[in-house]
Amino acid sequence: MKNIYFLLLAFSLVGRSFSQTATGYFKSGKIQFKKFTEQSSLEAIESFSKAIELNPKYAEAYNSRAIAKNYIGEYQEAMADFNMAIELNPKYGEAYDNRGHEKDAEKDFFGAIDDYNKAIEINPKDATAYFERAIAKSGLKDYIGAIADYNKVLEVNPKEREYYTDAMVYFNRGHCKLELSDKYGGCLDLSKSGELGFRIAYDEIEKYCQ
Repeated sequence: MKNIYFLLLAFSLVGRSFSQTATGYFKSGKIQFKKFTEQSSLEAIESFSKAIELNPKYAEAYNSRAIAKNYIGEYQEAMADFNMAIELNPKYGEAYDNRGHEKDAEKDFFGAIDDYNKAIEINPKDATAYFERAIAKSGLKDYIGAIADYNKVLEVNPKEREYYTDAMVYFNRGHCKLELSDKYGGCLDLSKSGELGFRIAYDEIEKYCQ
């Protein structure tokens, strides 16, 4: 009789080990999305949705599902998920960054800046927020404010930057300086960008710096 009991217990534990948890579905979704195809994005959305079914307060799953939805062009649905991630965790800086980026794409620059401000309030070393806020400020033709934000990006340890290289920062800052008729400073930044490997900067130098 004891043998039967332990056998049933073993089968129960094996079954439990193969049942997915919310975290398991979330991790699967992250792996699927990294393939960056429409099909893998759909699969990732399904995994994130299952994670949310198991844990309706899983802010990270809402944020990641929003990114995947954005990738396949479901922008309104993505915005709804970003909103939910922030509602569940008002201190979730990455979600503010991502929602700000979504607003940037819709040319809601004031709304985007509000989100980046919140992300920076949560983490003053959030290089992504400074970089994206600079882009939003440029959209409003606030080039002085944009330059100040690009300067802040360069102050942040490169290891703490998730997406943006120095070359990209110098390239964008150079254009802001050119918009302010600072040809010398703008061309200097474009040259630095080119030296750091951003080859398109040399095309801009030919156009604006001769």
